[in-house]
Amino acid sequence: MKEPDYKSYSLSELQEALESIDSERFKARFARLQNEIAQRGTGDTEPAKEDTEIIDPQTKKRLSVLFTMFFTIPLMTYGCYDAIKTGEISFRSWHFSLNEQPTLYWFFTGFLAATTLFLFVAVILVIKDKKF
Repeated sequence: MKEPDYKSYSLSELQEALESIDSERFKARFARLQNEIAQRGTGDTEPAKEDTEIIDPQTKKRLSVLFTMFFTIPLMTYGCYDAIKTGEISFRSWHFSLNEQPTLYWFFTGFLAATTLFLFVAVILVIKDKKF
């Protein structure tokens, strides 16, 4: 069986290996694991670079803005258009009609329109901020 190269492991991988190893069966490997973790803790060896984030924060921001631009805003705009065109608005099990409940109908249609406008302005400001 090939011996593992613990120097190439990240600290979290070393700790996971330490938790899962059979210390009685693999005494030498267990000791090497403990030694490698101890060295990394004192800074004797250069720790392997850990990947704490898969996507950096700037990319997350870009993806959320793009998702909002190309999915959320058009979907909400269509919802407003459809509500005004048909005179009805539905949310899951709620259903409001302009003829039957005009106050609730206009409240939810206005809320949907205001939220859509807010998202649109927020996306424009983020893009204009040049941090996008």
